[in-house]
Amino acid sequence: MENGKKILSNFLDKTSLVKPKQEDVEMAKQSFSNISQNNYWDPTNFIDFERINKNCIKILSKLFFLKRNPDKPKKQISIASLILIVGTVGVFLLNFNSSIKIDPDAWLMYLLFAIFPLTFILIDYQSLSKDIIKIQVAQSNNFLYDPYSDYKKWFDLSKLYPEIFQKGNSSQHVEDQFWGSLTKNSIDHYFYSGIFTYTIRTQNGKNSSSTTYNTHFFSIKLNKKINTRFCLCRESIFSRFSKKEINTESIEFNKRFSFLYDGKKSEKSLEIVKQLSPAVQEKIIELDKKTKGMNILFTQDCVIFLFTGFLLKRSKTNLFKSVEINEEDKNFISNKLDTLIDISSDISHYLD
Repeated sequence: MENGKKILSNFLDKTSLVKPKQEDVEMAKQSFSNISQNNYWDPTNFIDFERINKNCIKILSKLFFLKRNPDKPKKQISIASLILIVGTVGVFLLNFNSSIKIDPDAWLMYLLFAIFPLTFILIDYQSLSKDIIKIQVAQSNNFLYDPYSDYKKWFDLSKLYPEIFQKGNSSQHVEDQFWGSLTKNSIDHYFYSGIFTYTIRTQNGKNSSSTTYNTHFFSIKLNKKINTRFCLCRESIFSRFSKKEINTESIEFNKRFSFLYDGKKSEKSLEIVKQLSPAVQEKIIELDKKTKGMNILFTQDCVIFLFTGFLLKRSKTNLFKSVEINEEDKNFISNKLDTLIDISSDISHYLD
């Protein structure tokens, strides 16, 4: 599976419409070298700097190429649009010629063929746009960033945190990984985040089906140790059959979330509630209102937040206008990270 993803990644790189020159590659190497020596944290205690360096340079070299050639995307989209318009009008006029009749199936095939270049350009730049947004966010904050899928990292995470990462039965991987830190109240808070994708395949006789799920997660390193490991899950019909009831002071919090943990309630409940102060509960409730689904794992020296969907669903940055990152995109990622660090900081405050 991992080899297949590498082949697909190499194919997309080779067919990409953005072809950096050697000077772009050299600028990318220099740019990345300025941040690659910082200290970072990873919950698996391993960061593959060689892999990150290679992958970042791919994206950064494309960014520098577009900065030197800002009109390149516009020209490509204009040519593809012109081909589609001229070809469609030409075939339409021929179709009205009494001596030439075009078969409807041939007409449909032509339309599909003519629209392919335009569709390919839009998809290619949409994908590149998200990578460019994230790598610029990473650069502006001295974060590390790896856009490509990583099966091995998922495997390591699933062994450490099965409550979050042991899901699906096919195509599990993480991608769009960030490593970095933000300073709050003169304390450096380290984090690791990414997108976790998994597929559930089912077989019923000769019929088979599959559903792919996309989630994004943030792992925040705590400055103190958590004694009791537990998972805070969004309340649902399914969770009612597996939860272990613990009541906090907040009625709304109790309605929204259930607890999953090992051991007896009498031995764990006091320690769990201690980590969820009224202030922390209120902030988690407010965060939950802004998301469609959220789970939180409290474990040892970190807290892991898992959300449904992609981190950046729709970007405002438009490469057909400018390669500069839109402030809304930049602030969206930074604001979400700041909120999670704020919650984690409050949790650390009540730990022994």
